[in-house]
Amino acid sequence: MLRKKIANQVPNPNKIIKIINLIIMAIIPWNTAEEFYDLHAKVFFSNGHFYHSNMIGNNDDEFAKYVISKLNLKNSDNVVDLGCGSGYLVNEISKICNCTGISNSKESIKIAKNIFPNGGEIKNCLN
Repeated sequence: MLRKKIANQVPNPNKIIKIINLIIMAIIPWNTAEEFYDLHAKVFFSNGHFYHSNMIGNNDDEFAKYVISKLNLKNSDNVVDLGCGSGYLVNEISKICNCTGISNSKESIKIAKNIFPNGGEIKNCLN
C-alpha cells in the first residue's frame, strides 16, 4: 500500500521504492543466509551485478577487473567462487580458466544462470 501511494505521488518513485525495500530487508527477520538471499536477490542484482561494487572502482567492470588482476590466473587454473551471487565474476573468470560458482541461494543461482547461461558452472551447495 505504501509503495502504491509513493508511486502515485513522487516523480521518480523507483528510487524511493528501492530505499523502502532496503529498509524492509533490514527489519524483516530471516532464519538463514539462504532465505535472506532467496528473498532479496532480485533487489541486490537489479542495478548491476554486485551490490557492493562501489567499494572498489566506479562500476561492476572495474570491480571485476581489479579482483581478477589480483588473482594472476592462468588458463590451467581452477577457481571456485563461494557465494557467487549474480554469477558475474564466474562469467568473467571463466573467460580465462575453469570457474565454478557456488551459492546457497536458489534465487541467486536462477538469476546467475539466466544472466550468464554460458559463463561457467553455477551450483547450489545445499543440493
